[in-house]
Parts: sequence; structure tokens; C-alpha cells
Amino acid sequence: LDIFSALFPGTFYIGTLTLAAWVIGQLCPSRLICFSNPISRAVSRIALGFLIISNLVFLLVTAQVSSVENIRYFLVALGLFAAYGLKISRLARFDLKGFSEIFRDRSVFYITAILVLYGFWIMITATLPPTARDELIYHLEIPKQWLKLTGHYRSLDNIYAYFPQLGETLFLLGLAG
Repeated sequence: LDIFSALFPGTFYIGTLTLAAWVIGQLCPSRLICFSNPISRAVSRIALGFLIISNLVFLLVTAQVSSVENIRYFLVALGLFAAYGLKISRLARFDLKGFSEIFRDRSVFYITAILVLYGFWIMITATLPPTARDELIYHLEIPKQWLKLTGHYRSLDNIYAYFPQLGETLFLLGLAG
């Protein structure tokens, strides 16, 4: 029972963020994403959306306005994007005909099944506490300092704080939530 109480908020957070990233990717010009397979197109739009979200969070950090309150407002805005994504997606309308067209090719079905299992595995392992030194001194410490100081800070012993990656900006959203 304890793992499910830890798994639900994380799953909800990841699902909401992924759906918001998909909507943001949908809003970009379609000529940037030229995949004929709908799954490849959706994944590339999600990746583009995550890139945009990450850069927006980094903009908040560099503008020295990354307080917990401002990040929570940003999360509410992402929640609104996710709600809009539910409204426009086929999944919300339970349009199973569209899914049968996507999975007509068995290889697409198997790849999707593997990705879903992998995503489930990631969600379960994301509930585990951080124990590695890299997690404790970089991946979580830098976003924690950004929230504490509402922006960039000088770190003489951690040079990686000057060029954060996608994960650190997404950890910032999780720490503020």
C-alpha cells in the first residue's frame, strides 16, 4: 500500500507534464516534425515540448524569479495545457478506431508495449529515495539551491551548476510541487 501512495502523485506529475509537453509540441509549426508514423510524431512533439518547458524554467532561474510560488504558478499553467491536451486528444474521446489504425503494424504495437512497460518501470523506480552521490550533490542539490535563492547561485565547488540540463530543470518543477 505504501508504494501506491508514493506512486500515484509521481505518476500524475509525470503524466500531466508529458501531456503538457505534447500540447506545447502540437502548438509548434508542423513542418518541424515530419514523421509519417503517428507514434514517432507524438514522441517528437513531446520531446520538443519538454525542451521548451526546460528552457522556460531555465529562463525563470536566470531571471532570478524561480521562487516556489512562481514555479507553482508555472505548474498550474502546465496543468491547464494538459487539460487542453485531454480535450483535444483521441484518448479523451475513447476513439479506439484511431488506435487500431496505429497498431495495424505488429512491430509498432510491440515497440509501444515495450515503451509503456519501460515507462511504468521508470515511474516505479522514481519513487525510490536518492542514494547516489551524483544525485545528492548535483541533480537534486542544484535545483534545491535555485528554489532557496530564487535563481542562479555561485558554486565554486560544483561547476555543473552553470550549465544545467533538461533533468535539473524538471527536478526543479518536482521540488516546488
